[in-house]
Amino acid sequence: MYLQHYGLREFPFSLTPDTSFFFGYGHYRDAYNTLTVALQNGEGFIKVTGEVGSGKTLLCRKLLNSLGEEYTTAYIPNPYLNSSALVLAVADELGIEIPAKEESHRTLKQITQRLIELGNAGKRVVLCIDEAQAMPEQTLETLRLITNLETEKRKLLHVVLFGQPELDERLAQKSARQLRQRITFSYTLQPIDREGIAAYLQHRLLVAGGNGEVGFDSEAVRQLYRGSGGFPRLINILAHKALMLGYGQGVKQIGAAQVKLAIADTEGALKPQHNDAAARWWPQALGTALAAVLMLAFGYQFFYVEQRQETGLTRDVDPVASTPPTTVLAAAPLAPPPEPLTQAPAEPQISAVTPNRVSGSWEAQQLLVHGTALPAEARLIVSWDGREKLLPADRVEWLDSNTLRITLTTGARNELWQLQLVRHDGQRSAPVSFEVVAPDA
Repeated sequence: MYLQHYGLREFPFSLTPDTSFFFGYGHYRDAYNTLTVALQNGEGFIKVTGEVGSGKTLLCRKLLNSLGEEYTTAYIPNPYLNSSALVLAVADELGIEIPAKEESHRTLKQITQRLIELGNAGKRVVLCIDEAQAMPEQTLETLRLITNLETEKRKLLHVVLFGQPELDERLAQKSARQLRQRITFSYTLQPIDREGIAAYLQHRLLVAGGNGEVGFDSEAVRQLYRGSGGFPRLINILAHKALMLGYGQGVKQIGAAQVKLAIADTEGALKPQHNDAAARWWPQALGTALAAVLMLAFGYQFFYVEQRQETGLTRDVDPVASTPPTTVLAAAPLAPPPEPLTQAPAEPQISAVTPNRVSGSWEAQQLLVHGTALPAEARLIVSWDGREKLLPADRVEWLDSNTLRITLTTGARNELWQLQLVRHDGQRSAPVSFEVVAPDA
């Protein structure tokens, strides 16, 4: 459609949960780290919740794809199953062949035996269940019973539940209290914040093969945030439509006009709304205030009320009296204002590079560096194969305080590269790594 126009290999804002587009930023990075740490600690139940379109399925796929050989994984995308069907689904994911019309208790025995075999082989079994809020009550209880399997040292099955906020409501019910008590780690995904959307757009364009010619200007990014609320699914829909409009208009830089049209064309997008209720309330409030003033003037003919809008205070003034009052109340001395609370500035640091795996090349490539309090004139040291060098200033572009864009030439070999930020005092931040893969690897 528009790939050739923008110089892209693939659609950057597809709704398919492609893990190569995973954006390791903010809540998504923290949620992923929470999951990996919890599984390494051998926890039985883990829960991740988030609103519709917040990226739960992509996070689930990213987790499944990144677990090492010491893990055996199982995935159930549609858990709207009765108890027997759930048992059969788990058995199937574990590679157990179940004869037709096999009884559930015999199937559970085979699952137990399989888990013991995998445990003896040093494997950890992880079961990921997407859309877990759709699980019937009895099925949730069956899932709890399956996870009772354990040795004296560890659990034989680890379960990660991904669901909408309704999952928390289900688990809050008294009938689910035993399962709720077993959840040792949980995380709630939040939308991408305003500062992260620009980096999110750049990240997906780079992964899709963009060379920097296509982009969204600052006003377009602002409109995308307003129209999507920061939810990745809506961002993708709006950005895709905006790119289609840009293609039709023959432009490569997307502005607010294209995004506004995309918002108007998308159901579920957050449309700008006029405050009609406030418009109705204001004349009524004004009329009430005028009526009060007239009543006051009628009742107290020798007095009037002077409204001081700049302070919000009123005072009674006697226009007849020719002498000032004999008694004046001295104003109480004002207490000195409290000292403002100051916070130490955040320490500049980097946390991740995206993509974290690049194809080695003798041509320049662009990557995104994520972190905290990144300075506008950041200095980065890149190291590989026992060598290191300071990146030239023209190879480092500041996008915002959380994101840098760097340009590198890696060569076409299999190597592990590292980046470090040089702080103002000359100290280096902790290194972050990314993998360079030879094209023929």
